[in-house]
Amino acid sequence: MPVPVRTAPIDSSLTACGRHRGRHRDPVGAALAGLWALGNAAVITLLGASVHNQLDHRTGPHGMAPASSSDVEPYS
Repeated sequence: MPVPVRTAPIDSSLTACGRHRGRHRDPVGAALAGLWALGNAAVITLLGASVHNQLDHRTGPHGMAPASSSDVEPYS
C-alpha cells in the first residue's frame, strides 16, 4: 500500500509566473508602459516626417525629379 505524501496546500491566488491575481494594478508600471508607447509613437512619427521630407526634396513640385541639380552644391 502506497504511503500518502503530505504536500503544502496550493495557493490559488498565484499564477504560474508568481504574480497575484486580482484588481491590484501597478501604477508605476502602467506609467512606464504609457511612456514607452508614447516614445515609440513619437519616433515613428519623426521617422515618417523625415522620410516624407527627404522624398519631397528629391522630387519637384509635380512629382518628377528635377532636370538638373544646379541648385545643389557639390561635395567639397
